[in-house]
This record gives sequence, structure tokens and C-alpha cells, in this order.
Amino acid sequence: MPLRRVLFWVHLAAGVTCGLVIFIMSFTGALLALQPQILLWAERELRTVQPPSVETPWLGPDVLIARARERHPDMTVTGLTREHDRTLAASVTLTKSAGTTPGGPPAPQTTAWLNPYTGAEIAQQDAATGWRRFFRTATDWHRWLGVSGDRRTAARWITGVSNAAFLVLAITGMYIWIPRLWSGAAIRAVAWFRPGLAGKARDFNWHNVIGVWSAAVLVVLTFTGMCISFPKTYDVIYAVTGIERPPAPAAPNAGPQRRARDTGFDRLWTLAESHLPTWRSIAMRLPQREGQPVTFTINDRERLNAMARSTLTVNPTDGQVIRWEPYEQLATGQRLRTWMRFGHTGELWGLAGQIIAGVASAGGCVLVWTGIALAWRRLTAWLARRRRDERVPIGRAA
Repeated sequence: MPLRRVLFWVHLAAGVTCGLVIFIMSFTGALLALQPQILLWAERELRTVQPPSVETPWLGPDVLIARARERHPDMTVTGLTREHDRTLAASVTLTKSAGTTPGGPPAPQTTAWLNPYTGAEIAQQDAATGWRRFFRTATDWHRWLGVSGDRRTAARWITGVSNAAFLVLAITGMYIWIPRLWSGAAIRAVAWFRPGLAGKARDFNWHNVIGVWSAAVLVVLTFTGMCISFPKTYDVIYAVTGIERPPAPAAPNAGPQRRARDTGFDRLWTLAESHLPTWRSIAMRLPQREGQPVTFTINDRERLNAMARSTLTVNPTDGQVIRWEPYEQLATGQRLRTWMRFGHTGELWGLAGQIIAGVASAGGCVLVWTGIALAWRRLTAWLARRRRDERVPIGRAA
């Protein structure tokens, strides 16, 4: 059997088998493509402030954390994030620790937006408010098909297998769409939309054109999605490429079960800024036990890759640097995981990458629709031929 025919039937079988799940992941992927920008726009009144003057300094983490604790005494402050943009509010992460059990579901979190120049709380939000609830629902469907609890393990396996099937569809499609004879007319037939078509001809044209223009992007999205669903995939990548496996994260220091002393965060923050003067944002994770370090995650505004993060780990007692891990010095294996995670959303290449990923995901919905339509027409035509052949008398057929 010719290779093209074999690949066609593999392509058809993968699309029919996993088409519904692929459609759900493509649709929700398109919805999630511009999530950071949409949230910033939707919450602009909550997340923006007017600095008193250009020279006015912000209050610093010590004051903001204290203000947050005063307003929310029943919650634990677990982090503080500030953007280099002076018109953006500082965000404080609050965790409701009461009632949680070890090994149980994560404690619910709330984000409090504070004016960094006055300490006043502008707003408080959690995952159940407005646009965040919308994106949370879309994420649940994208990752786990909308199920919860123990069923998510099976759902994640299903989405992972469907990602692998979509990868097969993209790769085989790139071969199938190559014209048998290279000519201007043959290339235009698979590379450009032809107006005025209907039925099978329209579906075939749309399927080919969208597939040709989105296949390369879909290969990236599906491969990275498969790696996210099946972390063991990284072991194969490390073995094939010879990339050194990233070291396992250090275990937290087992100290007394009481909150760490947190005086002196101002000087630690200044230390973090000095390690990367071109910072775009700094996220500080607070220690929840004595003996645990303070961790700063810092993004560089001079890098095209907005997800190129450096990490600073500091002893909160004496202010000594425990570990400084600039992005450019990270092991290739560690950076690989960042590339996979943010390559899947397109954020690795900024806003342009997100738009391309979103458009390709929307194209995936059309590919599923037109592919199923073409498969259905093929099936009904085959059944019609069989019924016609069964009605023809043997002698007349001879």
C-alpha cells in the first residue's frame, strides 16, 4: 500500500477517534490564549494606581504585608508581587489555611490588590470572581474535560492521548497536503481559500488551507501539551538529546510549625533588585516556617522571552544569599521545561506568540469540524455503494 494511503488512514482514524476531545482542547485553548491581557484589561480599575509623583517611592514589602495582615487576620500572607510599571498595583497572595489537611486539596487563595504608595487595599479577588471564574472553567475543560476530584487522573490521560493523536494528525497532514504534482494551481488549491464552494468541496478546501497554515504551530502546541500531560516524556527527551536532567528541588527545611519571623523584607527586596536591575516583575514567596528561605522570582524586561525567570533564594535571618540562579546560567534541562510550558501557550514569544497560538487553536476547531464532515461523507458514500451493489443481481453484474 502506498505510503500516502497508509498515512491517510492513520490520519482519518486518529481524527475520528479523538476528534471530540481535540475540539474541546482547541476551543478552550483559543479562549485561554490571551488570558493575561484580558484579565489586565477587565481588572484595570482594580489593578492600576496613580503614583503621587515620579519621585514618590513605594512603601516596601514590610508595610504592605503588615497592612494585608491587618485587613485579613484569618488568612496567611504567602507572597507579594510588584511590577516595574509604577501604575500597576502590588498583589498580595493570601491563603486560607484553616480547615486544610496534609495531602488534601490546596488551600483556597485570594489576591489582594494594594496601592503600593498608600498601602490601601483596592480590591480583593479569588478564582470565583468575574473573568477569573470564566478562565478557571475554560482551564478545567482544557486540562481535565471539566471533571473534578479523582476523575481528573483519567481525564488527564485522555487529554494527553488526544494531544498525541493531534500531533500525529498535524505531522501526517503536512505530508498528505503536499500536492502530487507541483504546479501553481495545485499549490493554490491547498494554500488559499476558494470562495463560492459548498458542501464537500468547501470542507476539503478549508481543511487543507487551515491545515497548511497552522500545521507547524499545531506541532509545537500538541508536542508541548503532550509533555505537560505526560511528564515522563521529558525522560525520553533527555535521553535522546543528551540534555542534562535538572536537579531535583531542595526539600524544605523542616522547622517548627510556626510562622517565620518576617522583619526585614525591605532589605531583602532591595537585594533582589540589585541582582537584576532590569527587572520587569518580582514575586516574593514568603517562608511559612522558621528556617525556610525567602524566594524571589524575577523577570527581565530586556528579554524578548517574558518567561525568562531568574531565582534568588535568601536566608531571612541574616540576609545572606543562599542561591542565585540567573536564567542564562540555568541548566538546559531546566530551561527546557520553561520552553515547553510557555511554548504551549505561546507566551514564550510574547503577545505575537499568544495570538498565533490562539488563531491556530481556533483553526484546530475548524479542522476537526471539516475533517469529521469529510469522514462522514466518505462513510455514507461507502454505505450507499454497498447497498447499491447488494441490489444488483449477480447475473447482471457479470
